[in-house]
Amino acid sequence: MMLRTLSLLFGLAFLAIGILGFIPEVAVGGLLFGIFKLNTAHNLLHVLTGATAFWCGAKSVKASGLFFQLFGILYSLLAVLGLYYFKSSILGVISNHLPDTLLHLFLAGIFLYLGFFFKK
Repeated sequence: MMLRTLSLLFGLAFLAIGILGFIPEVAVGGLLFGIFKLNTAHNLLHVLTGATAFWCGAKSVKASGLFFQLFGILYSLLAVLGLYYFKSSILGVISNHLPDTLLHLFLAGIFLYLGFFFKK
């Protein structure tokens, strides 16, 4: 039950961040909270992450665990690509700089822990 709740909470948080990224007054100069670099692709990634997390949390414990496993791997890949592309867009599409990469790495760690090691 705890895993489902965490999936729902992550879903709401990512949906909120994804939507906030589209609001010019919040993402001034393309920086969310003046820290995280955003563009449309990055915002859509957050919305997709949030919608998937929320759907999995509403579905079952197994779906929630699978979400954390798959998105833990995805965000790990995003962090590695962020280090590789460093100050340019990841694959020429997703905006990127160091705070984004560090956050993706942190989230990947949480997701991987919840997906593979958290006692369900």
